[in-house]
Amino acid sequence: MILVAIGVILVQVVNATPAPRVPALSQRVTGRITDASDHPIADALVSVTVAPTRRTVQDSTDATGRYSVAITNSSGDFLVHVAALGYTSERRRVTVPVTQQTVTVDFELHSAATALSAVHVTATRPLPPRWRNVGKDFSNAETEAT
Repeated sequence: MILVAIGVILVQVVNATPAPRVPALSQRVTGRITDASDHPIADALVSVTVAPTRRTVQDSTDATGRYSVAITNSSGDFLVHVAALGYTSERRRVTVPVTQQTVTVDFELHSAATALSAVHVTATRPLPPRWRNVGKDFSNAETEAT
């Protein structure tokens, strides 16, 4: 009976022991954003969304079109979205193996110039108030009326 009780307690202690913690995975998404002519696009906004938490980390490109986003507690599954003024935005799903710490994701954005129709501007200026008898001398008005 005592051996059974010790066995039950031992099983409970083994089952209550927490699983070993997996160290937090840190990864980095880097890359370069260019246009169709391979010119760098500065100040493009790069958003990296981590699946499945949907946590988003952002960075903008430098003058050479490069960006670097550090992700802590990473799952290795990302959605990378790039947007720049005057260009079509683009997104790409990226899966990085756990053993790989850095992944390079380059984008080539295409011009999104929009032709605007002609702008016709009209304006009116307010008319000045019309003053009658401006500059007339009324000091003798009473004597002239009589």
